[in-house]
Amino acid sequence: MSLITAAEMAAIREVAESGLVTPVYIQTKSIDRDAPDGWSETWVESSTPVAGWLYEITPSGATLGVVAGAVGLAESLWLRLPVGTAVEPGDRARVGSSTFVIQHTNDDSTYLPWLVCSVKIVVPR
Repeated sequence: MSLITAAEMAAIREVAESGLVTPVYIQTKSIDRDAPDGWSETWVESSTPVAGWLYEITPSGATLGVVAGAVGLAESLWLRLPVGTAVEPGDRARVGSSTFVIQHTNDDSTYLPWLVCSVKIVVPR
């Protein structure tokens, strides 16, 4: 027996997704194995954005840490997307002028009002 009917979940998703208003462009990696240097990779960005919601979940009690000699606070960021968005760990998401790598999604959750992705910012080289 299901705790929530399909109609109830559809109503929950409608409310949940009403807060997704930020344009998000999904980027997937394309590898050319016949490139002149043996292989090359490029990021292919979706031409149409999906609506999303990027937010920080770093706890207010987070402590400073040292990584490779640098002191910093490890930020935790989540990106909410509509259920069914084609995105996998390793893909990227561009939000405004920032790009994030998708680390994990909750697409296997039994309660899925929206797709939640844990992300880390990609620092340009």
